[in-house]
Amino acid sequence: MKKIRVIYHFHEGCWHISSPDIERWIAGAKTLAEARELAIEGVEFCLESKEFTIEEIFDPSDSHLLG
Repeated sequence: MKKIRVIYHFHEGCWHISSPDIERWIAGAKTLAEARELAIEGVEFCLESKEFTIEEIFDPSDSHLLG
């Protein structure tokens, strides 16, 4: 199973997500829950597969938002 790193960054009221493992793929969402859903859907679409796991990486400056 392929491991995909997804980077989450909160900026100006929105979550921005990207992956160093998938070229030219980015997404954005208003909530972290939405961002996580978009990450799964986006990776699945780009890989054309459901055979992956996501390693979530958060920008250290956003750690206060994670509870």
